[in-house]
Amino acid sequence: MNPLSLAQRQLQAIYAIEAPPVADFIVDREAAEQIAPGARVGREAVLVHEVDGEAGIAVFVDPGIVDRVAAHPPGEAANADLDAFTVVTEAVSHFLLLVHRARRDEGVSLLELETQAEVDKFVTARLATRSASGLRERLFRDAALDPALDDEERQRYATAGRLADRYCAQLERLPHVDALLVELRGFWRLSGHARMGRLRRAA
Repeated sequence: MNPLSLAQRQLQAIYAIEAPPVADFIVDREAAEQIAPGARVGREAVLVHEVDGEAGIAVFVDPGIVDRVAAHPPGEAANADLDAFTVVTEAVSHFLLLVHRARRDEGVSLLELETQAEVDKFVTARLATRSASGLRERLFRDAALDPALDDEERQRYATAGRLADRYCAQLERLPHVDALLVELRGFWRLSGHARMGRLRRAA
């Protein structure tokens, strides 16, 4: 199974949600750059564009990243190549949240998208890794930002990492997986305003 489809299956199980197959929305880099002329398409991008007068979604992940995840057995990529694993997870996280909000006819901010993706990286890696020691530090404090980011983007990513770090610290203190799933499923179903409020209170 394609690594993006595997990531979708895992996130849908965590949140108890359903969405169209992300595989149906995957485009190559050339198509992504045509959809968003002038935009920086890095290792992954989820693009919202107009199709026949309605909003459409396109998902791009660098094929090299996908191949790195696919080189490992399912469930092992987070241990063997955390960087590639989190890139794939981020793309699928963005896709799922955009689909969820479109169904509810609600908007979503870039900060909320990025923060949700940071939470999803931690949760999926935490459930997959043999040792979670230092995982939050690796994801939220040691990760280097892309030097190509502008000041606004750098601030948004830094804020997303800070908010996710403190929320995930609370998740770590939950007593068992069932409690984790109850919290995450409730969190997912919050409105954007309520979700960001929850994150800011945790921080």
